[in-house]
Amino acid sequence: MNKDIREQILQAAVDELRLHGPNFHMDDLAHRLRISKRTLYEHFSSKQEMIIEALYSLMDEVYTRHVKLLQDPDLTAEEKLVEYFNVNASGKVFSMRKAKEIFTKMPEICATMQTYSERD
Repeated sequence: MNKDIREQILQAAVDELRLHGPNFHMDDLAHRLRISKRTLYEHFSSKQEMIIEALYSLMDEVYTRHVKLLQDPDLTAEEKLVEYFNVNASGKVFSMRKAKEIFTKMPEICATMQTYSERD
C-alpha cells in the first residue's frame, strides 16, 4: 500500500505539472488524491523532491518504451524511427512551454534531469 500511494502521488503530480506547471499547490494535489497534505509530506520531504521523482518516473517510462521499441525485431528501421519520436502516445509528455516553466522556476531541477538523462 505504501508504494502504491507513492505511485499515485507521482502520477497525480505529473498531471498537475502538465496542467499548472510548477505553480500547482500541494493542497490541490492532496484534494485531487483525497488524502491530507500531511500524507503527501510523509512520502516526500518537499514539493521539489516530488517533482523530481515525478519527472524521473516519466523519463523512465519514455526510456523503457524506447528501449523496447528499438529491440523489437518485427519493426523496420523506418517504423522504429517514426515510433521513437512519437513519445506523446502515452499522453504524459509535457509541452515545451510547461517544461520551460518548470526549469525556469526550479533551475536546480534542470541540472538534475540532465544528469539523470545521461544513462546511455
